[in-house]
Amino acid sequence: MSDPADKGKPTHPASEPAGAAAAAAAAAGHRGISVDQLAQFRATMAEAMAELQHATGELRAQSATFLAEVEQERARLRAERERAQSAYAEQARDGEAGAARRQLQARIDDDETTWRDVISGTDDHWSAREVRSELVQDARAEIDAIEDSDPELAQRYRAHAQLREGDRNGEWRD
Repeated sequence: MSDPADKGKPTHPASEPAGAAAAAAAAAGHRGISVDQLAQFRATMAEAMAELQHATGELRAQSATFLAEVEQERARLRAERERAQSAYAEQARDGEAGAARRQLQARIDDDETTWRDVISGTDDHWSAREVRSELVQDARAEIDAIEDSDPELAQRYRAHAQLREGDRNGEWRD
C-alpha cells in the first residue's frame, strides 16, 4: 500500500482510498468525521462537480449558438445598410435629394469628406452644414412622433437627453 520511503511525507486525502484517507485524518488529529461521512462528502462533491461541468458545457453550447446568430444578424444588417447607403448615394448624385446632398455626395465620392466628418460637425462646408441640419430635423421629427405616442418614454428620454451647447437644431419643440 504505502512505500516505506514515503513515511512521514504529507499525503493528499483526495488521492488515496477511503481507508487511507481516514487513517491520514486520524493521524492528523481530525477525529470529528467518520470514514463513511468522508466518503459521502466526496461522492456529493463529485456529483456536484459533474453537474457543474454539465451546466458549463450547456452554457458554452448556448453561447456559441447565440454568437453565431448574432453574427448572422450583423451580416444581414451590414448588407442592408450597404444597400441603403448605395441607394441614398445614387439619389444624391442624381439630384433627387437636393443641391446640398448632391454637392456633399460629390465631395464624399472625391474623398474630400466622410459621413463621419459630416455627422460629427468636423466638416464645415455649406453642404455638410445643410445636410446635417436636415438630418437633425428629420431625427427630431421622428423623436417627436415617438414622444407623442408614448408620454412615459418622452419623460424618460428628456431626462437623459443632452444637447451640445449652442446646438439649436435639436432644441425641444413646445
